[in-house]
Amino acid sequence: MTPRPRRGATDRPGGVLRPAARRGGRLLVLAAGALAPFAVGAAALSAAGAPAAGARPRPPVVHEVFSPTLPCDHRTTVGELGCEEHALLAADARIDREVAVIFPLLHDDAARRRLVRAEVAWLAFRVADCASQSDIYEGGSQAAVAAAACAVYDDGARSADLRRFYDGLVQGRSTSATFP
Repeated sequence: MTPRPRRGATDRPGGVLRPAARRGGRLLVLAAGALAPFAVGAAALSAAGAPAAGARPRPPVVHEVFSPTLPCDHRTTVGELGCEEHALLAADARIDREVAVIFPLLHDDAARRRLVRAEVAWLAFRVADCASQSDIYEGGSQAAVAAAACAVYDDGARSADLRRFYDGLVQGRSTSATFP
């Protein structure tokens, strides 16, 4: 009889037993050599909660739930997922820098709270959009890779939106803020 791994553990490449990990919001389980994504979704925004009465809103920051990232290797599905994770972390960091530049340019706290709400709504859209797009590969090893690639793409689209927002904010104003 084969010993069963403890609950919440996953067999990883190389036979190493590690706690089950959420990768880009997807609980990945390596079973019979195939990657099975479950519950696609969930990055989080810090500082996105409603501030206490009288508290100043802070710029939200995107946090992915996977850590550490997988190594990037285009020869394997797990490696492809690692490549997408690295790209997603870079894209998230770019959005964080862009929002941090835009935030102080807004004229009041009400406008800042609206931006925080917009970022929360955008992230919910990204999660739902990428869960849906990964359905192309539902049950297959590429579903998690597709979801992560979708998140990278959606981050790029959000970055373009933020650029247009920044351009509108600084039009006709002198500012030392430069867009990342």
